[in-house]
Amino acid sequence: MKKLALITTTLALCVIGSTSTASAQQGAINIEAGTRIGLGDWADISNPGIGGTIGGLYQLDAGLALTGRVGYFAGLPKEANANILGVTVAQGNIKTNELPLLVGARYYLGSDIASQGVWVGAELGATQITSVAWVENGDGDVVGDKSRDSEVKFSAMLSGGYDAGDYGGKVGLLWIPLEDSQLIGLTLTIEADVFRF
Repeated sequence: MKKLALITTTLALCVIGSTSTASAQQGAINIEAGTRIGLGDWADISNPGIGGTIGGLYQLDAGLALTGRVGYFAGLPKEANANILGVTVAQGNIKTNELPLLVGARYYLGSDIASQGVWVGAELGATQITSVAWVENGDGDVVGDKSRDSEVKFSAMLSGGYDAGDYGGKVGLLWIPLEDSQLIGLTLTIEADVFRF
């Protein structure tokens, strides 16, 4: 009888302990990897970029979490050749690299961080955007120095995705207003938790 009581008590404590641990998981540190596809004006000056972010989220209530992340996307070069009467006189290349720093919130639709599911989010912050241009000769060697121009601009992102627990998928729309144009980029990333706490 004492053995049965001891086993029952031990099992009860294990269940209570596991429940307490699960409910205590209010946040996560995660990484994202994927691509940034420039739209409109952005597509004119840069091919898609590849990169990712590291960040985290912290649950405020059952369906709302604070988010924050910093990342880096390197644009793939886009040819911008100079032509005179149909003859290429210079083979130019241009690309943009971005370093976003964003904070915001994520809202789980009918679920929470513990139960995962579909979510929508919005983030604000700043993005350092660097444009790089250079000219190459016929052998592919860079002629002269590469031209670089870097500035930090306000940025915003609307996003949505699916949280499957330790991993998930995310689609985002990144907006960077400039003085004479609007840079809009579509981000497609896979998200993976480093750990939850």
